[in-house]
Amino acid sequence: MTEQAPQTAPDPAWDQFAAELKAERAPLSEPPSRHEVARLLQRAEEADTQAPAWARWMMPAGVLAVLVAGVIGFVALRGEPEVPWTAKTVLASAATTTGAVTETLPEGRALLSLGDDTVGLGPDSRLEIASASSKATRLVLSRGSVAAHVDPSRGARNFDVDTPLGRVHVVGTIFRVRAMGDELVVEVQKGTVEVTHGSASSRVTGGQRLVVKAGEATLGARDSDAAFDELSDQPVVVVAPVPEPVVEQPVIEPTPEPVAMKEEPRKKGAAPASKLAEWRTRAARGECGLVMAEVKKSLGQAPDDILARMTLADCQRRSNDMKGALESYLKASAGKGADANRATLMAAAVLQDELAQPAKALKQLDRYLARGAESRDLEASVLVRKARALQATGKKPQARAIVEQVLTKFADTSAAPEALRLRDAL
Repeated sequence: MTEQAPQTAPDPAWDQFAAELKAERAPLSEPPSRHEVARLLQRAEEADTQAPAWARWMMPAGVLAVLVAGVIGFVALRGEPEVPWTAKTVLASAATTTGAVTETLPEGRALLSLGDDTVGLGPDSRLEIASASSKATRLVLSRGSVAAHVDPSRGARNFDVDTPLGRVHVVGTIFRVRAMGDELVVEVQKGTVEVTHGSASSRVTGGQRLVVKAGEATLGARDSDAAFDELSDQPVVVVAPVPEPVVEQPVIEPTPEPVAMKEEPRKKGAAPASKLAEWRTRAARGECGLVMAEVKKSLGQAPDDILARMTLADCQRRSNDMKGALESYLKASAGKGADANRATLMAAAVLQDELAQPAKALKQLDRYLARGAESRDLEASVLVRKARALQATGKKPQARAIVEQVLTKFADTSAAPEALRLRDAL
């Protein structure tokens, strides 16, 4: 026999309250005035004493107040028209943008203006702007680091950064997110963010750093209150080449300060910037075969075109032709200027990451550092890369010395946490 629920006697006072509450909420198409807000809250409090006991137990006045306040907040936010935002590039160095996706090379970075917000990408990063408007922004960071200055004057507008290891929810702050393999690092310079990782969540406030690895979250203080390099609007510095250092020298010499110089003009016959951008866009769409044929034809007329040579190398790398990519990067690195130096770093990356030849990678890393890095963050990252190459060749004392140099001189950069982990492994 099925048990029937007990019948509740009609309660006119409760029915009247429910009808009045519906009548008050229905016409809220515009943000309510302070008087209307006070009247709604007062009616909710009165309902607590007028409603039957079972209703008071199920829906106390505090809950009603929260519900009404939530409706008011939602309506107030909805009352303002939504304005879609399109990202505008403020600064780009060794970076490409295809549609809503921006990628930076290991030596590159990019600075984007997104409505009232500023978003900066660090080296070797991939960021997709999934959606952006005056009411909500959602970014997807596949790898690397992104820093953002979110305008706090927008009130309850959502700003989220999704990563493979968790989501970062922000309302008005300056923060940085780094996704590196199995580790998520969130640093907050100002304001508060909420990080959801797995089934747990953590709140990170100004001056704090959260590290999520292997399902465990560790909250601590930031190493420094310095501004994030990703958000810097300073132009990229080009440095003059200096003599190549001796690779086997065990003593670590201080890195020379960069010396600014003018970019060399494009040589006659070299591919124009518009053509280079077209090649990169098509390569990102998977048209590497056709792009490589066109680039090789262009190089036949201008063999010293460094940027075209690097475009060919990038396509070869995408096509998994690592030996061909290495050869192209090395040819490009034989030139002069910042582009040739970037080619040197890319050659080192291929040797170290793809071909597992750390000894040869060391030589290219030293060439790059001798010419001068484009930023402090990048210099620190290359030094950590050099320490790993030294570790792989059995030179742990030299590797440890470089790690200590990074932790002393570059403690405020994004490479510092990686240097700490490497020091523990040495």
